[in-house]
Amino acid sequence: MADAIPLLEKAGIAGDLDEGTIELKDKKTVSTFFEEVGNLRVWAREPSVKLN
Repeated sequence: MADAIPLLEKAGIAGDLDEGTIELKDKKTVSTFFEEVGNLRVWAREPSVKLN
C-alpha cells in the first residue's frame, strides 16, 4: 500500500481510505479479492454517493 500512497495523495483521496480499501499484494490476493468482492458493501459510503 505504501507504494500507492503518492498516487492516492495526488488524486486527493489518501485521507479517505477506509475498510473498503484493499491492498492487492500478489496474484493470490487478487483472486481472493474477486471471490470476496460480492460480499463487499461499505455502508458508510452510501450517504456520500450522488446519483445524478
